[in-house]
Amino acid sequence: MIALFIGGFVLWNRKQRNNDRDFSFEYLLLVGLVPCITLTDTEHFLLALPLVTYLVHRSLHAADQRWLLAFTVPLLFAYGGNWEDALGPLSDRSVQIGALGIGTFGIAILCSVLWIRSNRIPSTVS
Repeated sequence: MIALFIGGFVLWNRKQRNNDRDFSFEYLLLVGLVPCITLTDTEHFLLALPLVTYLVHRSLHAADQRWLLAFTVPLLFAYGGNWEDALGPLSDRSVQIGALGIGTFGIAILCSVLWIRSNRIPSTVS
């Protein structure tokens, strides 16, 4: 389902805009979602770190921060919820429910929404 969703997004994005400027974002999105579609350990979720950086940057510099922070903070908590030294037994529960994968997928969706909203006007090449 995740692969179909992201593949559909990439195809829709190509059809709507038809520019090559989105390739870098699409590449980072696909690389960041690799741990969500494969059985892997927690270190491989670092592949989504460029998406986390993009999300944090957009959250701090957005004009409409309230709705964005309301989604970003819980997603980042789910993404980093496996911090046993700080969270104690809550860390084990977050591992059992798959919060890391859910947080990574949510970050990918939120980054996609932000990317679509920020790049509505297609750029022209001279």
